[in-house]
Amino acid sequence: MSNKLTILQQKRLIKLKEYNDTLTSSWKKKLKRIELQILDAQINRIRILNQYK
Repeated sequence: MSNKLTILQQKRLIKLKEYNDTLTSSWKKKLKRIELQILDAQINRIRILNQYK
């Protein structure tokens, strides 16, 4: 699980960089924000699962 958490955190950093490089008024920026929210939810889910092991 820890390995999966690390992979998701690395993906999140990449998506965050893409998000910051996207123009503010672009529809792609909204899409990147949704992708970041999905990754955040997956990371939080794994952290919660690790707490109760």
